[in-house]
Amino acid sequence: MAGTAAVVKDSVMSRELQQDCVDCAAHALNVMNLREQTAIAQFIVRELDSKYGSRFHCIVGRSFGSYVGHDGQYFIYFFIGDCAFLIWRTVDTFQERVFYVPVNDIAVGRSVYDIKNNTHPSTESQVPLVTCGPTQGDEAH
Repeated sequence: MAGTAAVVKDSVMSRELQQDCVDCAAHALNVMNLREQTAIAQFIVRELDSKYGSRFHCIVGRSFGSYVGHDGQYFIYFFIGDCAFLIWRTVDTFQERVFYVPVNDIAVGRSVYDIKNNTHPSTESQVPLVTCGPTQGDEAH
């Protein structure tokens, strides 16, 4: 999926899961050539649920507002081109802590790197990400 870049606006998930979310979205767009937003969201949720367990949710579109509750380690908001992706996972019980993040509260500043290797993009198997602001798990560089 060379040539495709994702712009991550906000995330509180591991680098590996961020990469999986972006790769899954890029696969739906570029390989499966899905164009209907509902079909793209359904594909992403099914892929993530099968790999990481259930309770993932996804919104795909060019313009939307949201305010979602999520498991503290499972939230990402990113763009591929002009298409936005909001992916999160909810907790299994109401006793667990839920975090609320409005997607328009976005940090300023950008850096380009491959989130698995923390290097500049250089492989065709991963979609490079452009991150705005620090995400959970980032080390100081």
